[in-house]
Amino acid sequence: MSFGTGFGTGGAGVVVFESQRIFGGDRLCYYLGDYAINGQTVSGSAEVNHYAGPPANIFGPIQRLKLDFQGQYTGGDQMQAVGVDPTQPLRRVTMVFQRLANPP
Repeated sequence: MSFGTGFGTGGAGVVVFESQRIFGGDRLCYYLGDYAINGQTVSGSAEVNHYAGPPANIFGPIQRLKLDFQGQYTGGDQMQAVGVDPTQPLRRVTMVFQRLANPP
């Protein structure tokens, strides 16, 4: 997954979508959440938690935040989504997911 904001900050990480649960992380934070699929639309929420290094993420020095997201399959093995912090709607992140593996 790659992600970025309208403020020019961004990064990359790995996310596993399995059985309506989300697990993942990057070099500073881990992600836990849930999702639902309705046709080509995916929606859900994830909590982003700092665990290593300086306490910062793409929005600044935040230890924990929640993102509600909605996205669409864009064809093949890609999905694009937008996540929003429900407590601070200006905290928006655009995410692009690329399937790296299929479930066994």
